[in-house]
Amino acid sequence: MLLHRTIPLIVLMLGFPVCMATAQTEPGGLAGAPFRRTLLPSQASLAGASHAVFPDATTLLTNSASLARATKSQVAAAVSLLPFRQQQQTLCGAYAIDGVAGFGIGITRYGVGGIAGRAQNGQKLGELSSQDLALIAGAGLNIGPGNVGATVRYLRRDVSGIDAPENGYSVDLSGSIAFQERFFLTSSISNVAGGMIAAYDDGPKEVIPWQGRFGAAYLLPFSEPETETLHPDPSGQVTERSGAPQEYLLGMVESTIGQFSNQPTVSVAAECVPYRGVDLGFRLGFSSVGDAAFGLFLTPPIDSQNLRFDFAARRDYEFGGITWHVMVSKRFGE
Repeated sequence: MLLHRTIPLIVLMLGFPVCMATAQTEPGGLAGAPFRRTLLPSQASLAGASHAVFPDATTLLTNSASLARATKSQVAAAVSLLPFRQQQQTLCGAYAIDGVAGFGIGITRYGVGGIAGRAQNGQKLGELSSQDLALIAGAGLNIGPGNVGATVRYLRRDVSGIDAPENGYSVDLSGSIAFQERFFLTSSISNVAGGMIAAYDDGPKEVIPWQGRFGAAYLLPFSEPETETLHPDPSGQVTERSGAPQEYLLGMVESTIGQFSNQPTVSVAAECVPYRGVDLGFRLGFSSVGDAAFGLFLTPPIDSQNLRFDFAARRDYEFGGITWHVMVSKRFGE
């Protein structure tokens, strides 16, 4: 029975990037470009790889299917400082239903200032600023050993000095599957539908470039985790799942391909919590385009270990400099 449930999920996950890569796509601009990448401490410290093994509220932005793996509800707030006067703020909340399903909502703002404005004759018009806003809702559902999920985003772009903003939406699909709670496969495709439309009459319509991800991770626990019994999933199967170990080493690799990419980008990363009784973890990541990243996360010995701080620094090839990321998260429930 497990094999019958697993094979369709694997086919579905592998089919997301393949179908999008072979489909006929309409050429478009870089509408919603800031939202092709999610600037979060966990992803930044892993050199772009998405973290779906131990999901938190921000998993809504990277792989919503993994929200179904969460056993506690959570809120998280993150800030990213980027080169050339760019920054991004994110606020997310997720509600977990005992590892059977998970729901999340969030808001992300990306802003850049100091844009030199010029007239057609080259005359300086002062500095402009741009702001992109995304309202996000998503959910994940547990089906046997795997999860499936979807995310919908409402997008808005405002540029100073221009009265008519751009509005649009995008849809993301994702999947994940776990084997013996040690080996994990994840897949997602973002911007499978949607686009940006200018508010004024006959304004340009831009397609948001899609992006496909496929990743694998292996978990090596240093201590025996507790076993959790979950409620029946929609198929009627009752499963037992190991909880998160207190000390572990997690290795992962992820390949990313985009609509306008000449070749995939591969990220290789690791996460480690080495010592019992010291709630301090480390992350390290590298990518095939030259990114190098480091991060750490700390759970202070207060508040029943439900409060956590994340920090990351990344030498980012696309942004052309060092990016800094900080997040504070809070879990609820025993």
